Formats: sequence, structure tokens, C-alpha cells
Amino acid sequence: MIRDDFCTACGAQSWRPLFEVDHFPIEKCRVCGLGRTKVDRRFPSFIEQKFYGDHYRKFYLDSRTKFLLMARYRRIIRQDWPYFSSVRNILDLGCSYGYFLEVAKEFGWDAVGLEPNASIYQYLRKRFSKSQVYNFTLERGRFRDEFDLVTYWDVLEHIGDPKRELALVHRALRKDGYLLVHCPNKGSLGALISGPKWGWWSPPDHLYHFTPESLRRLIERSGFRVVFLKTSNTEEEIVRGIFNLLSPKKIPRIAGWLNLLHDLTQRVLRPLLAPLLILEGRLGKAGLITILAQRRESSE
Repeated sequence: MIRDDFCTACGAQSWRPLFEVDHFPIEKCRVCGLGRTKVDRRFPSFIEQKFYGDHYRKFYLDSRTKFLLMARYRRIIRQDWPYFSSVRNILDLGCSYGYFLEVAKEFGWDAVGLEPNASIYQYLRKRFSKSQVYNFTLERGRFRDEFDLVTYWDVLEHIGDPKRELALVHRALRKDGYLLVHCPNKGSLGALISGPKWGWWSPPDHLYHFTPESLRRLIERSGFRVVFLKTSNTEEEIVRGIFNLLSPKKIPRIAGWLNLLHDLTQRVLRPLLAPLLILEGRLGKAGLITILAQRRESSE
């Protein structure tokens, strides 16, 4: 049961109940704003079937989803290329269907992906070499001083003990290596407006719900120096926000509409909402967090 009284981000012991989502209680750290789902993870078969079954596969194997995700990855890397120009090899944790592994190859990087989900791993094996993808967790990998960059693309919120996980990342990185985390922003305007209908709560699959401040504290307490922290919105986030306000349906149910609404959003809604989206990002209130941090030596 996720019930440790200490906040994994800031170490405080002060929690406030927020509400229930799909019968799962969500609570918030009063000090740093970290959210967490109170859930028993002893039933992995239930979670596997509910969150990584047919709906998940259909959504992530859709050609438009692949196009949008890979475009997002390229954009994030290119926007801050000076930090990544010296990268030679990367480790992508929770690599799902391998889309970032493909992007890494475009940048000339040697890429390794870890995917603990057995059915997704079977898909990966047909598309990547055995030396590129592995069906185990970071703890089992026992990597040490091996990678220039470790990435979490919408994964860290799934981890039961993020602080322990980041200690393993610290060990896996070379000196001055980078950690890149991309995740939903619990402190976003969309989350504030949508309340319990915010699509990124997604219990019991999402165990933690990060704000920019709580994510920064967690990463700094784990032996890293934050290089930059940004929040942003994509066309998908705008569409998701509209659906959240209209209906509590989850992302797999949105997938069929995404193709129809993406172009409309890009051409009409984004230009109309541009001032708000820019302001959201500058205030740290946009829907997605991207944070880049550099490994510090333990003596620093």
C-alpha cells in the first residue's frame, strides 16, 4: 500500500485529502504540492489488463499517435540541443513501443530501452536488436556509469518509489550525465479547472502527480542539479482539456477523435489561444512538465 507518511519529494509529513477518482483517494503534500494515489499495487494483473490492454495498444500503435509523439520528442531535444550535443548513448526507461529509441537513432545516439511490460516487449523484440531492448526494470539492470542521458517520457508518475528509482538513475549515469523527465503537470491550469475530471489522474496506474516545484525538489534531493524546467502544451493537451471538461472519459476513448480534432486544434484553437498558452508556460501552469537535470557527485 502506498502509505508512507513521508513525502518522497520534500520529506514532509503533512498530507491533505483532495478527492476520489474512480474510487481511489488522491492526496496532496501541503509543503511541495506533490499528489499521490493511495492504492494497493499487489494486483498487477488488474492493472495490466486495465491500462495496458487493447485500448492502450490501439492508441499507441495508431500511426497519428506515433507521429505526434516522435514530433514532440524531436522538438524537445532540438530546442535545447547544446545540452545534448555531447550525448553518445542513452537509456530510455519505460520505452513503451520504442518511439524515442527511433528518435535517438535519428540523432546518432546508441539507445537502450527498458520495458517491463511483457506483451509490449514482445512487440519490441521484432523491431529492435536484443542488445537494444530488455524486459526488466532499472534495478535489475545494475547499470553503473554507463549512459550520457537517461529519459523518462511519461513514466516517472508510474513508479512506486521515485526517490529510490532516481538513485539508480544517478548510478547508471556517467559523470556530468543528464536526466530528462517529461510528465503531466498537476499544477497546471487544466488540472485546476478540471478537478477530479483531469485526465492525467489515471489511478491506479499513476501513483504520483507532480507539480514543477515537487518534481524539482525530488530531483535535487536525488543528487542532481536542475538545468532547466519548462511547462508546455501540445495540440493533444488542448483536445484533452476540452474532453475533460465535457466528459470524464479516459484517453483511450479519445483516441478515435484525436485524428479528427488535431488539425482543427493546430490551425484554429492554438492560434486563438496563443497568448494564454504562452502565459501558461511562463507561469509553470501548462499541462506538461519537461525537466533536464545533471548528475552531481555525492560530495558536491
